[in-house]
Amino acid sequence: MKIRYNLTRWDLFTGHWQAMRFSRALHCVLAILGLFIIYSGFTDSQVSESSFLGRLCYTVYWLFLAFGFGFLCALAASALNILLGSGKGLVGEHQLALTDEGLEESTEFNRSLHTWAGLRSLKETRFFYFLFVTENLAHMIPKKKPLLEGDLTSFIEEFKAKMKVAKSAVSPCN
Repeated sequence: MKIRYNLTRWDLFTGHWQAMRFSRALHCVLAILGLFIIYSGFTDSQVSESSFLGRLCYTVYWLFLAFGFGFLCALAASALNILLGSGKGLVGEHQLALTDEGLEESTEFNRSLHTWAGLRSLKETRFFYFLFVTENLAHMIPKKKPLLEGDLTSFIEEFKAKMKVAKSAVSPCN
């Protein structure tokens, strides 16, 4: 079974932001940064004489400032990457095929095969399916756009079934 679809620069931008919520590494970095800011906010010598409420407000201010600045920087970097990057192999037509060997992806520039044993997971958002081939790399399929070929619902159901078979076939020692 196969599907064909197009990805635009806007799809890449929005999909990137939706996929970030699945990144464990990003969650860990944000948690560590948040804990550091909280610790620093309550132990900073500038507010050591302040009441608990004063230190809390100071800490919340720095949390919003740090995460707000980080968000804006990430947004700008992502937008610049999408706008200025060549997009070769990302923007344009994609074909995904489910074979006995695994998931095969083809574009005008690339052809790759990810075996069933190596595939990680399927994640779904309101606008995309993400077929994770590694911990941080996924094939992104828009849900709201019409496909050029194939049926998305049938493709996803068959993908889930093949993944289930592959997971049950992998020994617990691996």
